[in-house]
Amino acid sequence: MPRFWKVHSYKFFLTACRSLLLGALLLCSPAFLQRSSAQESAPSSPANKEPVPFLRHHVGMGLSFAGGTPTLGGNGAMLSALYGYSITPMIEAEFSLNYLGRTNSPSVQGTHFANGWTGDITFMFRLFDASDRFRIGIGPSLLWQGFTGGGGSSTDPNGTTHFTPMQAYESTSLGGNLKVEYSFPLSQKMDLGLRGQIHLATEPFSGVPYMPNSVSGSAGIGIFVRGGW
Repeated sequence: MPRFWKVHSYKFFLTACRSLLLGALLLCSPAFLQRSSAQESAPSSPANKEPVPFLRHHVGMGLSFAGGTPTLGGNGAMLSALYGYSITPMIEAEFSLNYLGRTNSPSVQGTHFANGWTGDITFMFRLFDASDRFRIGIGPSLLWQGFTGGGGSSTDPNGTTHFTPMQAYESTSLGGNLKVEYSFPLSQKMDLGLRGQIHLATEPFSGVPYMPNSVSGSAGIGIFVRGGW
């Protein structure tokens, strides 16, 4: 495996681990849990913030620019679709599916196709009160990666062309995700969110990876539109 990819995966692993650990410590802190409990039991009081209606169900989609490890699609556009269920005004369980893919055609190494599908379960938390537009979330992920590459052709001094067949790899891994979001209301039932998200995967438990003993994942920022009812 090229040294550049090893270094890239190692640095990505350290950065993502720090972010996931920080998010977990923050969300599990006694101060946050007490605030969330108090938010449900305390009666509402007048405030300067515009009240946010409590909507139980949410659906949405988003487009992000993400930087990913090579087998997950590299750098490019990540498409996302999500469904959220509000457990309380402060906590929402979100289920999302994200796609990151790329086709690359180097002049020497042939064409590479990389595709990554990531399914998330994320618990999104408001940190201060039910009208807060800032949320942070953390949860488990399931990543499927497909990589096809290595094919190409070469011509020897005698003018004979030799073709190298392409090889396909695919693998499935468990991992985690960390998300931060700030939303802007479009109406009582729709909002526009600016979201950053990190996905990190462990060693595959199924399939044959293209880059053994390496970390897979992605990090990106994008725009999300949600509607609720």
